[in-house]
Amino acid sequence: MVDERRLRGVFSVGDVEADGLNRRRSRAIALAFVGALQLGLATTLAAALLPTQVAAQGAEQQVDEMNRQAMEAYNALDIERAGSMLEDALRQAYQGGVSAPLLARTNLNLGIVYIGGLSDNDTGLNYFVQAVCLDPSIQLDPLMSSPDIQRIFGVAQQQAAGGGCPAGGPAPGPQPGPGGPPGPMPGGPMPGQGYPPQPMPGYAPQQPMPPPPDQALMHVPPMEQLAQTPLPLYLEINPLAQAKKIFLYYKGLGMEQFKRVPMFRYQGGYAYQISCGDVWEPHLTYYVEAQSADGRVVGVIASAAQPIDVPIVAARTQAEPALPGATPPASCGSSECPPGVKGCEKRGKSGIGESCSADSQCQSGLECLRDECALLGAGGTEVPDYDPTTGEWGEIDEPEIDDPNEFKRFFVQLGLVAGLPYVTAGMPADRPPPDNRIFVNDFGGYVEVPEVHVAGGGNLFFPGTIVDPNDPAGQATIGQDKVTAWEPDQDSGYTGDELLDLSDCSADGTWTGPRDYMETGDVNRLYPSKYCVRVKSPGIVPTAALRFGVGYFITDKISLAVVGRYQFSAGLGTFANMLVGARGEYMLTAPRSKGLMASAYVGGTFGQIQARPPATGSSDDAPFATSGLMGGHVGANLRYRLMKNFGFYMAPEIDVQFPTILFNIDLTLLGVEVAF
Repeated sequence: MVDERRLRGVFSVGDVEADGLNRRRSRAIALAFVGALQLGLATTLAAALLPTQVAAQGAEQQVDEMNRQAMEAYNALDIERAGSMLEDALRQAYQGGVSAPLLARTNLNLGIVYIGGLSDNDTGLNYFVQAVCLDPSIQLDPLMSSPDIQRIFGVAQQQAAGGGCPAGGPAPGPQPGPGGPPGPMPGGPMPGQGYPPQPMPGYAPQQPMPPPPDQALMHVPPMEQLAQTPLPLYLEINPLAQAKKIFLYYKGLGMEQFKRVPMFRYQGGYAYQISCGDVWEPHLTYYVEAQSADGRVVGVIASAAQPIDVPIVAARTQAEPALPGATPPASCGSSECPPGVKGCEKRGKSGIGESCSADSQCQSGLECLRDECALLGAGGTEVPDYDPTTGEWGEIDEPEIDDPNEFKRFFVQLGLVAGLPYVTAGMPADRPPPDNRIFVNDFGGYVEVPEVHVAGGGNLFFPGTIVDPNDPAGQATIGQDKVTAWEPDQDSGYTGDELLDLSDCSADGTWTGPRDYMETGDVNRLYPSKYCVRVKSPGIVPTAALRFGVGYFITDKISLAVVGRYQFSAGLGTFANMLVGARGEYMLTAPRSKGLMASAYVGGTFGQIQARPPATGSSDDAPFATSGLMGGHVGANLRYRLMKNFGFYMAPEIDVQFPTILFNIDLTLLGVEVAF
């Protein structure tokens, strides 16, 4: 600017008073000259800067429009066009010097296209990191994101916060090099592998750092909960926290110490439902710890010294707490349900981990799995490993969750049985011995035709029952080497007046024997009317049989079945080797489509179980001990269904036959069950 003092200094002091008008004119001329000089400088500067400002403003609008059109193409599933436009926009953004937020938005959109359109998580993560470094406040558009995109964006934020941006310089991004900006790959930018962005010189990605424990878990505490109502809690974990287990510590009214329970994987986070039996006025406190594989605490919410305090109230004033995507749990307190009203069934009071046999026994929000109440829709308690380079969680082998609704109710069983009947002396024989093996003569030999022998005046004896008079010691019996497996009953007489009172075979009330035959001439009075099986000593006689059953579960717990037993080796008589009957079965465990189940049953039968005990003088034609014809049984079924329609079973069973008594144990060691 021109100095006014220099202009005034050209006049003499004497001229000032006489020439005041000239002096004022000189001042005006000087000011006009300064103004003209300033205007000229401003015009010159504006003329020089105007093209640059117009160019920058045009690039900003053009890049913004290209972003808009690219994301429209992405929404229309035109992935190749979306990627190509965004890469062009990115080059123009760097060349045209657009604002950092728009440059960040372009990088963010490219990351979305690579992850959501090509499943290329690595390249998408790199673009996300550049976007966050350019504009730390940038956020995903909910309409453009997915769980994978959100997860990888979170990793990018962690990398940027942990030193992933270049120190002391601008954010990383594709920079024009000596040959200009990076160009698209032949055939377009989306051939499958994508083209990775070129980081600026001096940029070296660093390994993401785990967050501090107080920033590793994200949780919104409930405002309050009604008394005697389960309290659901939900949190999410930073994938870089390196946690393996998440434990909830809580303490309610009357609890002296915090109770520790594991939290379960639930949707995108972890959850637990505190039992209604621990939720009482006036409050409940809790805190959470995430632990690494070696037991280090890598995440916390509150602490034992300063836990979260949830008011427990008698009347609700705040919204009901609930897990994501679930309805709030119902109270365990008494409630009235009109009979037959659907959805008003009163739930049980068993909490997580407590035993159950049906869903109705568990609290609201829980289900009965493997005979224990479990959080509905939850997974295991282990946190999967996380790979920050791929943004992917590792897999954990989960025990297969069974659906009780797939349990097949109609079943057919077939099994091989090891029978263990218990035999004692005096059990009826299934048939008499041959006529020529019943009596011996005075010399101990079999009498072939007893009727003729006794008619001619000869004596008849049952083998081994009369002392041999020719034995000086008085120890030998007549025909003792001819004793068979049959034993006559006690009212079968001798040729004299003696009775067979030493027999273990009980009398049937009909007198028989040679004397009765001589007196009556009735040949039927010569032979014993009843025989028993001669048993050397009481004991078990193994048998083999086949068991079958056809049944149907009329409820989840009760089935009715028709059953049968076929014995491979048996004697004579009605249903000599068969049992047929029915049984009722009660399931002791929860029904499952697959897995182990246990039940108990009771039933009745008609038929026989027979046994052939070893005895002195027995042969291949020895008699079987008979039983029945009525019977009852109790037993247990241990099922293991490999699949919904097929499995195996084992069944120990105790049988009692009457009125002819026999005790038996059947062991079905390997049976097959087919279900429909």
